[in-house]
Amino acid sequence: HVSNLMLICAKCTDPVRVGRRRLDDGKTVRVCKKCGEVLENK
Repeated sequence: HVSNLMLICAKCTDPVRVGRRRLDDGKTVRVCKKCGEVLENK
């Protein structure tokens, strides 16, 4: 199921859980739960 997929963090280089954070401009981005790095859409 798609909910069981994990993204690979570019900074951690590990499969990580994803959180959400709202930026100052109001945009919501996905962040790595381990290191806090913003995950880019590719």
